[in-house]
Amino acid sequence: MWENPHRMPPIGSNLLDKEAIELIREWIQTDLRGRISYEEWVLTQFGDATARDSAPLQDADGDKAPNLLEYLTGTDPEDSDDFWKSSIHYREGRPVVSFPRIPDLAFEVQWNDQPDKVDNWKALDVPDNRRFIASSPEEAVVRDSTTDGIKARYYRIRVIQP
Repeated sequence: MWENPHRMPPIGSNLLDKEAIELIREWIQTDLRGRISYEEWVLTQFGDATARDSAPLQDADGDKAPNLLEYLTGTDPEDSDDFWKSSIHYREGRPVVSFPRIPDLAFEVQWNDQPDKVDNWKALDVPDNRRFIASSPEEAVVRDSTTDGIKARYYRIRVIQP
């Protein structure tokens, strides 16, 4: 058993990290048990895996969010008033994008100055936009400090399932 919490065990050793083992055990026994696949979610939401509006890119409720996004963000695919919300406001003359960060997903704020050109979307290159996976819900705030001299900028948020 490795007892020094401030050092890694020697390379090539068979020493166990009790804290890491407990963390993974807890994740498997608690968090992982509540997860369902997209297919299971479709059955729960639509009652039939072959339902016409159940495909991942369909938008059953017309709220502009495809079913896959509704699945990932935990919203109701048949209720257009239930959707994942983000906002853009200005602080000190700079755009700020805010959104609820959902556990076990990664998010990337992207920008484009010509939204009709779908290949122009780029990840916003600021520290607030680093990609990481949160373990609990939190409000994400991404400040765009790169807008000097730019007349118009459009934003979107990419939701990434690991």
